Amino acid sequence: PDIAEIVPEAVELVPKRVLPPLEKGGEPIIYHNVPVVNENMLFMMSIGATQELIKRSNNINASLSQHFAELSNVIGEVAKFEYILSQSTNEESELKMKSSIAQAEV
Repeated sequence: PDIAEIVPEAVELVPKRVLPPLEKGGEPIIYHNVPVVNENMLFMMSIGATQELIKRSNNINASLSQHFAELSNVIGEVAKFEYILSQSTNEESELKMKSSIAQAEV
């Protein structure tokens, strides 16, 4: 893609540009409507874009950490219920599970 299409504010159109001749004593080379890229502007935009990507990455990491913590709690509760079930008779396990559920809700 053309840089002028993506970042038009970083490209300036110079109406006429004269370059020295290729050979000594030759005609100078003249270009009309030459696009000139402002490299400083592109550099500053890339810094801003990089900072935005870092910010978004940090937000995603924080969100993932929170989800992993919640998942860890759920896995712990499931393991606790499985242990209760494995150590009890049917009636006892039902009472212990109800008690554990009531404690987890508090």
